[in-house]
Amino acid sequence: MSLLGSPFIKIEYFIEYSIIFSVWTFSAIATVITALLVTVAAVLSPKESTAEFKIQNSVWYLVCILLRAGSGYNCQAGATRLISAVWWSFTLVLIAQYTANFAALLTVDRKSMPFNSFEELGNQTEYNFGSILGGSTMQFFKYSRIETFRRLWERMQSAEPSAFVGTNHEGVNRVLNEKYVFLMESATLDYQVTQNCNLTRVGNVVLGSNGYSIALPKGSKWREKLTRQILDLNEKGIILMLKNNWWKKSQQECQSSEPEDLQTALGAENVYGLFLLLALGSGIGVLCAVLEHTHFIFFEKNKRNGQTPKLQQMIETIHAEIRNSPKF
Repeated sequence: MSLLGSPFIKIEYFIEYSIIFSVWTFSAIATVITALLVTVAAVLSPKESTAEFKIQNSVWYLVCILLRAGSGYNCQAGATRLISAVWWSFTLVLIAQYTANFAALLTVDRKSMPFNSFEELGNQTEYNFGSILGGSTMQFFKYSRIETFRRLWERMQSAEPSAFVGTNHEGVNRVLNEKYVFLMESATLDYQVTQNCNLTRVGNVVLGSNGYSIALPKGSKWREKLTRQILDLNEKGIILMLKNNWWKKSQQECQSSEPEDLQTALGAENVYGLFLLLALGSGIGVLCAVLEHTHFIFFEKNKRNGQTPKLQQMIETIHAEIRNSPKF
């Protein structure tokens, strides 16, 4: 594996989704609730057909508005028209925000690497690469029979200035200050990446399969005891726990180093005003339906039957009682 300086993000931080899950959830809930309110308004309003605006038809009606398609249902009452207009405005702005955010997400530059494999490393000329002089990584490339690694070794041998360094610290400094790729063992590389947010790991190929060992004199009585103890610690997960403690102790700092204002996800805090507008408009629509229903009961219903409206009867009764009341 190789160590490389982290690339600069040219436009903004790239994330996977343009709208977070909570906004999708709120939108689905808002659709169902608005459909219920349309049905309630249709039932209360005397001018609306309750057969057309059943709950399933109301959901379809709102979805057609969302998709800018005809549903075949036409609102007759002012209450249902008001709720429909508010829903249309809600979906119009929400889709506009989603489209703008998604377009920005598609055009954002990814945190791209100049190469992602040893083949690509050997084909590029922008970065020099090397390893510790005389180290195991250098020996791996020197004696490898694989064509790709042989070409990399020839490049390292002929590089000017020298591609080799004396220590890991020197190699890390060259990575930070030059266009230099440091080839090293995975254990040391992973540790260096967690200690410096300006470093990144490229590639997942492990150079060799040998692990670290503890050297003891030949025939030492401690050999068997240490071997068993190391195997026991590994089975219990203690070695992994210690590695996570030291190899990842500063990783959270690197994960939070990206500015929050570069995130492109459309969160609930960005659209809560739309949901508030929808709730307010739908509430006013239902109130209008109640007023229409009340007006119909007290005025229109009896008038259609040739009777005096109930509200007018109440007013005339109260007026007559006041007129006929005894005077003191």
